[in-house]
Amino acid sequence: MPSEISKYRELLNKALDELIVTDANGDLLGGFEKAVALIIEATLACQERGGESIYIGNGGSVAICNHAALDWSNMAGFRTRLFFGDAHLTCRTNDYGYENVYSKPIKTFATNNDLLIAISSSGQSANILNGVKAARAVGMPVITLSGFADDNPIRASGDVNIYVPVDHYGLTETEIGRAHV
Repeated sequence: MPSEISKYRELLNKALDELIVTDANGDLLGGFEKAVALIIEATLACQERGGESIYIGNGGSVAICNHAALDWSNMAGFRTRLFFGDAHLTCRTNDYGYENVYSKPIKTFATNNDLLIAISSSGQSANILNGVKAARAVGMPVITLSGFADDNPIRASGDVNIYVPVDHYGLTETEIGRAHV
């Protein structure tokens, strides 16, 4: 058992060391420290504009969104918004399809003062990509966090794109969580 734990720790550290941050043009901005700094800067700027930080994700990424939103709200008093929960998801899915579960409320409630944090381990989830498109249409700044394939579509869709070059859900989500929380 200790050898498996050591191996997992090595994989986590490698993923952290290889984390890549790019801008909207794909230009390299840095690694983990830069990712954290840019998230803090964007969140502070959003709050100064009177906006909300809006978080979207699926599965384990929802847990990261929930945790981050709660921490920013509870610890710093920042305004955050989540568009998930049983009633929300079932209503929006039934009425608009799961691919629009985030884009519809973003179009309805978000403004250009807000900030979108879009998390997708694979970077290919249609509902997350549509949420990013809706945020762009509103004029919101967008930060993406993704993993798996380096050419995943969400990785090129944000103002800041944080990419973990790992194709394992547990490792990807752990590193995304470390970068954001």
